[in-house]
Amino acid sequence: RSGPAFRALLDVVERMLAQIAGPEAARFDAASWLERWMATPMPALGGETPGHVAGTGEGLELVSRLLLSQQSGAYW
Repeated sequence: RSGPAFRALLDVVERMLAQIAGPEAARFDAASWLERWMATPMPALGGETPGHVAGTGEGLELVSRLLLSQQSGAYW
């Protein structure tokens, strides 16, 4: 739960949550969810985990886009 990549991605998740109205968004533990998500291998990342890929600037951008695509339902 530390490091610049985690903090940057947590900011993305919190911005996504800000667009959701209702009590569910207020009770959602974004940091815990993100921690689990970053440890889950993703087919879109060639089976790598977001936490592994996000270690570079280019990788962080890729992981951010993947995260945002989940909000719209546009998986790749």
